[in-house]
Amino acid sequence: MISHVLFKKKIISRTISIEVGMQNSGLGVVLARGNFANPATAIPSAISSLTHCLIGSFVAALWQRDAKKTQLKKYS
Repeated sequence: MISHVLFKKKIISRTISIEVGMQNSGLGVVLARGNFANPATAIPSAISSLTHCLIGSFVAALWQRDAKKTQLKKYS
C-alpha cells in the first residue's frame, strides 16, 4: 500500500509486494538458523518461502492475464 501511495503505479506496487514478501521469508530462515541452536526453528520460515514462491507465481500469472484482458479491451 505504501508503494502504491509513493509511486502511483499499480505494476510497481505489485512487484514490490511480491519481492518484499519473498525477501522477508528468506531472511527469516537465515536469522533462525544463525540465532537458534535447534535447526527446526527455521522450518516455519522455510515453509513460508515455499508458499511465497508458489502464491507469488500464481498471483503474478493472474495479474498478467488481467493486464492482457485490459489491454485487449482498450484496443477493441
